[in-house]
Amino acid sequence: KMPWFGLAAAVSWGTSPLFIRWGLEGVPAPLLGVTFGLASAMVAYAVALTVTGRWRTGTIPASNLSWLALAGILVAVAIAAQWTSYDLITIAVAITLMQLATPVVILTAPWIVGTAMERATVPVVTGTALIMGGSILVILA
Repeated sequence: KMPWFGLAAAVSWGTSPLFIRWGLEGVPAPLLGVTFGLASAMVAYAVALTVTGRWRTGTIPASNLSWLALAGILVAVAIAAQWTSYDLITIAVAITLMQLATPVVILTAPWIVGTAMERATVPVVTGTALIMGGSILVILA
């Protein structure tokens, strides 16, 4: 099998900070860019869901609403911090620091959802180390 989707995801993930930084040029505050970006993404998702007919039906259990709200707030704060960092520091440094999210997830996911669903296998840990090593090489280069 060809790894085209994986390579496309890596290229998109690796180049998006540059496009974000270029988009922030001339914008008085990164938070304005975040707001515009999230609103645009919401519209794009709504159009895609409407066109494909993949709207989810049913209700979300009340016990899950607080977790979903907390997750949404944390993601919004993280994106705002990410875009602010793109405006203030070198992109390579920001990307490398963001790579720390991967080991945090690897360490906390089994504790939160259980080891039956999430396991830190040797390939996962090796891949994480290689990704972080690559980011550090970009900074040093």
